Amino acid sequence: MLKNGLFRSIIILASGTALAQIINLVFIPLITRQYGPEAYGMMGSFMSVINILIPLSALSYPIAVVLPKRALMASLLVRLSLWLGCMVAVLSVLLLIVGQIFFPQALFSDKYPMWFWLLMPIMIVVLPFQLTGQQWLIRTRSYKHIANISVIQAAIVNVMRVGGGIISPLPITLVVITALGYVLQAGQFFSRALRSGLSIKSRAFQRGRLRKVARLYYDFPAFRTPQVLINSLSQSLPIFIIGYYFGAAEAGFYALAQTILGAPVTLLSGAISNVYYPRMSERVNSRLPIFRFILKSTLLLMLISALIYLVVILFGPWIFSLVFGDKWHMAGEFGRWMALYCIFWLAARPAIDSIPPLKIQHFFLAYEIMSLVLRCGALMFGVMVLKSSLGAMAVFSLVNAFAYLSLCVLVIIMAKKFDKKMVNHDN
Repeated sequence: MLKNGLFRSIIILASGTALAQIINLVFIPLITRQYGPEAYGMMGSFMSVINILIPLSALSYPIAVVLPKRALMASLLVRLSLWLGCMVAVLSVLLLIVGQIFFPQALFSDKYPMWFWLLMPIMIVVLPFQLTGQQWLIRTRSYKHIANISVIQAAIVNVMRVGGGIISPLPITLVVITALGYVLQAGQFFSRALRSGLSIKSRAFQRGRLRKVARLYYDFPAFRTPQVLINSLSQSLPIFIIGYYFGAAEAGFYALAQTILGAPVTLLSGAISNVYYPRMSERVNSRLPIFRFILKSTLLLMLISALIYLVVILFGPWIFSLVFGDKWHMAGEFGRWMALYCIFWLAARPAIDSIPPLKIQHFFLAYEIMSLVLRCGALMFGVMVLKSSLGAMAVFSLVNAFAYLSLCVLVIIMAKKFDKKMVNHDN
């Protein structure tokens, strides 16, 4: 295993991400006691909006940076992504102005004040720098730099959160510091990418070439952007719906449970994806078999995730009360149900990363639309029928687990068909 390049790369990324997650987890008990559920719920809402903005900020073109064989083509994708980010930011400012004029009560309220929305255009400009910088480092296999940046960013942001909590433990403090964390990470990723061969100042970057590369990778804005957007909406639905119907404190319980339970997913899936995605692209481009590769990866991750989340299913409320304080007991109840779908969420990572190389993003878009409808229906069933935030989370978690399991099965079936097609072609 130690001689395997794929395994070594995953270990490098996983170790950096693990240390960053450990730093986050160490600071969370301090932060929850300083700010309380309402502020934590506001931060969770902000991060959910950021996840929605990620595919919109550059129409998912940064994801394609890994794919071209030529560095010039990849650099063109970076330049295109940055240009799109600026254009989308300008559009978002115009939409906020229109919203302020025609829908002030619907957009700006006590739950989401004006300062909350004014941060969004800034983040739209920042996100393409973060995404393209990271993807360039993945392209050049600069995994150590990605790991180091993750650790530095986690340490600085959490120290700032604790310091802000001492001075002014308000929701705006926690949200603004979180936004600064994205800015810091974007600067580190992009500056390191520039030192790793990325060039965005060249005579080759003519408008004609930018239009050509935009057309060549049209499936990313056409299929990947709607898919990622719908997925982000699906994952953000609980915090928005629970916050709207049951209050900011309930949203804070969900946000904390999501942070804790999402840590293993972030640790393992992020590291695996950054290595697995380019490796799968190479296998598809080289017309090598992929069925067993995907199947083994999926089953291994399902076993690992089941062992991780079994502890939360059995002892979630007690653990949350002990670590974060008695007022966070309900977050542990949420976590019990969320652990069920986290098992399949992590296991679905190889399937998700296999979709772009297999060029089945149109299928993924249809899947995400159906999943969004089912997840929204599950939450509204909990709200309207069960009339309980915990009930809504239980139904949502069961539907989510089924959705991720279905995705794994469907992609594995398509991988089997791909292998058969390659065999028939060679014959």
